[in-house]
Amino acid sequence: MGGTFAPPHKAHIRIAKTCLDYLELDKVLFMPNGQPPHKQGEKVVSAEHRLNMTRLGIEKYNEFEICDIEVEAEGLSYSADTLDRLHNLYKDCELFFIIGGDSLCEIESWYQPERILKSTNIAVVSREGADIEKQARYLTEKYGARIFIVPMENYDISSTMVRNSLEKGLDISEYVDGKVLEYIKEHNVFGSEK
Repeated sequence: MGGTFAPPHKAHIRIAKTCLDYLELDKVLFMPNGQPPHKQGEKVVSAEHRLNMTRLGIEKYNEFEICDIEVEAEGLSYSADTLDRLHNLYKDCELFFIIGGDSLCEIESWYQPERILKSTNIAVVSREGADIEKQARYLTEKYGARIFIVPMENYDISSTMVRNSLEKGLDISEYVDGKVLEYIKEHNVFGSEK
């Protein structure tokens, strides 16, 4: 079953490209989740499938790279720990953690949010709805966070929508790369093949 993972889709690619250009980044790492603590007990796509679909979804973009440190790590995956490992791997690099506005508003409920907010630049892709600037000011004042708001047009596609469509066997070719779709069908990743 699909559970909590959606394959890379056009919104992911657009977000990554927008951040790459706006922040003048050298590359964007795509990192499939390991074992998220808030998804315990839910059915999840295997690490092998998550890595393979992500690899296929980004392979034609030279500035995108897959990072497997979360799926290779043992135990639950916490963003604070993952960011520490990334800082050790990329000692001479300035890192940006790309999240959505909804995640910025919930970040204080995450495991050790102060470690995340004090150690890493946060790139927030601005969507309509949440008051991102107010939240960014609050977190900057409280934690000394370095938050960069990346303006982006709202998009009408979400990971939840893609995942739900896959599980119902609906056509998502408009949103997901053809090679990823072929992989999903070949391996019946989301259990939609009857």
